[in-house]
Amino acid sequence: VERLKQLRPYEPCHFFKIGKEAMRSRNYPLARDMFLREVGRQPNNHQFYFQLAMAYAMLGETRLATLNLSKALANSTTLEEQGLYAAKLAKIRAR
Repeated sequence: VERLKQLRPYEPCHFFKIGKEAMRSRNYPLARDMFLREVGRQPNNHQFYFQLAMAYAMLGETRLATLNLSKALANSTTLEEQGLYAAKLAKIRAR
């Protein structure tokens, strides 16, 4: 148990959960930071990139929002997710 705590000091999705709460509280800088940490821990999870993109969008960082939405699309695993992310990307690019 101690060795596991050393290898993984935080529960899975720990920073993601904090980021989601920060988004609900409209604390977008904290949300961005938490999603960045979670992406660093699990770089293949499309949901983390999507939430990071939304935080960047709320901060007015369109280029970074687009970049991370593209990563969400690339890491998505279903046609439904791919369609959702592609539509959101098209909407951002149309602006």
